[in-house]
Amino acid sequence: MAKDGKAELAVSAPQENATGATWSLPGTATGLTATGSVSMTPGSVHALAAKAGFGSLFGNDDAVGLYF
Repeated sequence: MAKDGKAELAVSAPQENATGATWSLPGTATGLTATGSVSMTPGSVHALAAKAGFGSLFGNDDAVGLYF
């Protein structure tokens, strides 16, 4: 996601708190770090929250449009 050549991790939990959430952890030369991590929920991006399933489509592609 950062296009810096370091491994990163993106995780979604579509049923978290009944609305869904996603988390992104950046990579460093020695591995993943919580420093600079980002979490998102429907409320944090001003989306409708009721049974949103936020993040449910997150794993359907590799962030550059290659679906698997």
